[in-house]
Amino acid sequence: QAAIDAAKDALVEAQGKLEKKPVEPKPEKYIDFTTEEDADKYEIIGQSVSTVREGEGLYMISTQSGIEYAGHHYQDGYEMLTGDAAKTPVDLVKIPVEGDWTATLNFNFAQNDSRGYYEFFGFYAGEDDELPTADLVGIRGADEDIQDFLRKDGEITDQTAPFTFPDDTDDGTGLKSTDNYWFRIQKVGDDYACSISTDGETFTDMFSIENTEIDAKYLIIDAYSSMQEGYTYMLRSLDYVKAETSVPVLKKSALQKAVATAEALKEADYTPETFAGIAAPLAAAKKALDEAKTQAEIDAAEAALTAAIDALVKVEPPLDKSKLEAAIAAAEAVDKTKYTEDSVKQLETVLAAAKATLESAQSQDALNAAATAVQNAIDKLELLPDEPPFQFDDVKDESKFYYTPVYWAVNHDPQITNGATPTTFNPDGACTRGHVVTFLWRAAGEPEPTSSNNPFTDLKETGFYYKAVLWAVEKGITTGTSKTTFAPGKPCTRGQIVTFLWRYKNSPEPTTTENPFSDVKEAGFYYKAVLWAVENNVTSGTGKGKFSPDSTCTRGQVVTFLYRASGEAAQE
Repeated sequence: QAAIDAAKDALVEAQGKLEKKPVEPKPEKYIDFTTEEDADKYEIIGQSVSTVREGEGLYMISTQSGIEYAGHHYQDGYEMLTGDAAKTPVDLVKIPVEGDWTATLNFNFAQNDSRGYYEFFGFYAGEDDELPTADLVGIRGADEDIQDFLRKDGEITDQTAPFTFPDDTDDGTGLKSTDNYWFRIQKVGDDYACSISTDGETFTDMFSIENTEIDAKYLIIDAYSSMQEGYTYMLRSLDYVKAETSVPVLKKSALQKAVATAEALKEADYTPETFAGIAAPLAAAKKALDEAKTQAEIDAAEAALTAAIDALVKVEPPLDKSKLEAAIAAAEAVDKTKYTEDSVKQLETVLAAAKATLESAQSQDALNAAATAVQNAIDKLELLPDEPPFQFDDVKDESKFYYTPVYWAVNHDPQITNGATPTTFNPDGACTRGHVVTFLWRAAGEPEPTSSNNPFTDLKETGFYYKAVLWAVEKGITTGTSKTTFAPGKPCTRGQIVTFLWRYKNSPEPTTTENPFSDVKEAGFYYKAVLWAVENNVTSGTGKGKFSPDSTCTRGQVVTFLYRASGEAAQE
């Protein structure tokens, strides 16, 4: 009897421990978008184009006004729209919900190119009615993929890497216009889980968004576009099932982040043996994301992958000495005669230390610090006080018409003249034909004559003006004083110098025939040259209506004519 009683007690105890199998809630068709009969179960906020197509679904067109303020993306940024274009919201579908639930949205893309940069739509759960500032949680399109979406207190947080949208085309080009897709959001407390399906039965987990502090009161479906409006979608149905018992949402965000971190690692950055330790836990983590049934499995996979990441040992890249080598080369190229003795000594001290670092440095930081120190020492070099600019003893009066032209000629590259002596310019001295042509040749940049043919018997190859005269003959600037003579030592007249300049400028036709000078006759070879020179402010004559074309041109006048003809005077 004792044995029977004991068996009975054991059986009763075992019966008391039996756990009922959870009863799967039967899905109820909450909304059928293919018929007007269910239109009272949802609201279209700001309805403009959304319409029910009987037997097909709720037809929606993407707009720029939705759960976010309307605006335009452009090449360099983003700008808000104004006026009517900024009115929000437009064509948002709003569905009331309560408690804990699972909502499954069935839709299809009505045209094949409906997926581009933010040319998508969002599926959200919201807590209040103040769109577009409401706290929302869910998913939205993101650069041809899907990302999780959380907006709290106006701040949008993208918590994980985007989920790549499934591609069901045969050629891998993208979505089929006839394909149906399902998005699912499950709410338990303030945790939300999002998944996707291409058949309505097998769902792939995308995101878990935890501890949101959002207790949703409605669902929002928003067809939106931040760049191009007019992409079309068809909502077909939404299954909404209230949870009778709380089914925990698997919290996968930490594991998703760990997987994203691991996949972004570069093998070359780590030692082979430690990087090899990533492969197995990464594969297990991906499998857990797809197949894990319990939170313990998720947490274990995340812990194993995180440990493998933490165990990675970085490979130090080879030292890059190029920056320090360039800094040393720059320091060595400094003309130290231009700087104060103390600043040069400081540079030399830093330079010596930098060279030692270049030979012995064990780290990139040391090399970079040495390069910076050298550059700082270069930057801190102090220039010696400027010496007063050179002046000729006979060209110090700035009021003289030739003052600026003389120093322009001396400092020209190439130098046009260096004066009559090291200390004098002799501005009132006569300028010979050889000097004038040489000055003009130098002002032109000392071009090389194309021919060595010398037509003049008085032009010697040893003369400083030799190349200048050959060049001037080639350019048609001068033909000499006869067919066989140039007379390089003969004083140059004022009429000759302006003619040389005029011919150098390709003999431009004067724009006026008005002659301001009584001593410039139309028959003179210099007639047009003088009119051109007056028009271009090269000369204003010698006074009292005279130009004095046959007077000897002084050295001061010659450099002044050259200076004015060069255009330098007009630029000042």
